[in-house]
Amino acid sequence: MTFRHLPQIQLLANDIKVEANMLSPGAGENVAFQFPTPPETALRNWARDRLVARGSGTSGATATFTIIRAEATSQPLKTDTGFTGLFKQELGNRYDARVEATLTIRDRTGRSGNVEARAQHSATVREDSTLVERRKVMYDLTEKLMAEFNAEMERNIRSYLRDFVQ
Repeated sequence: MTFRHLPQIQLLANDIKVEANMLSPGAGENVAFQFPTPPETALRNWARDRLVARGSGTSGATATFTIIRAEATSQPLKTDTGFTGLFKQELGNRYDARVEATLTIRDRTGRSGNVEARAQHSATVREDSTLVERRKVMYDLTEKLMAEFNAEMERNIRSYLRDFVQ
């Protein structure tokens, strides 16, 4: 999953650091490692593809993209375990994915700015879903999650970090 098809956000900074300072996953079994593109990888790809350091002259500004949350969990759903349950297919699992990150820019003169964005989405799969079907649901979930994150982060950067955008 890349974001190269989107225009770059040119920051008036000499360099961009990407850090992970993540919170523990919420309730449910952590399944982020099973996703074709885990949420943390998607956030790192977003920062790599969208954020570009274009220098800030002598002010020495540094941009730091910090990943606060990048998780995917799985919750089993209640299914009919009785006799009639043998004759129907039900939703078996719900995947919940969340991302949250901040972008902070500081220069040597003490001037700084900070924005954050977060997104959360869920998707369900039938109990008889194949591995291929589950991975497709996981990929689509990550795609929706990152589209929402991208829109919010870009809106916040353009609104609150105008002084640091070329």
